[in-house]
Amino acid sequence: MQQYKLRIEDIPAEERPSNRLMSNGATSLSNAELLSIILKSGSVAENAINLSQRVLSQFDLKQLSAIEHHSS
Repeated sequence: MQQYKLRIEDIPAEERPSNRLMSNGATSLSNAELLSIILKSGSVAENAINLSQRVLSQFDLKQLSAIEHHSS
């Protein structure tokens, strides 16, 4: 049996992290929600919020901030 994966598009517009950021400010969001806005998308297996939660469970913010971004 295939399990349903919640997509960001399935969340009511006013509850989506990007819209809450605009209406309530960054302090109203969790670190995972803020990271999901930066990532912009998840994967087929998980949405950006779940991916962000998984990343933050493995790395702290200091480790993430030390990562260098290399564009292609």
